[in-house]
Amino acid sequence: MTEHQSRWIADFEYSTDLFDEPAMANMAGDLQRVLRQVAAQPDVRIADIALSPHARSHARARALDRDRTRR
Repeated sequence: MTEHQSRWIADFEYSTDLFDEPAMANMAGDLQRVLRQVAAQPDVRIADIALSPHARSHARARALDRDRTRR
């Protein structure tokens, strides 16, 4: 991330084997939501910030993978 004229600019580098452009756009939108909410409410828990349906399903899949690994 870089600052330009009092704004922050983010560049995303990602594997096109793992993600497509719409998925990255969703993740960028989620990052924007997180940053805006944290700026507005510094005490907010990240877990309490609403994310896109795509991010929620990805988070559930990661949690399931963690649970399987622990067994």
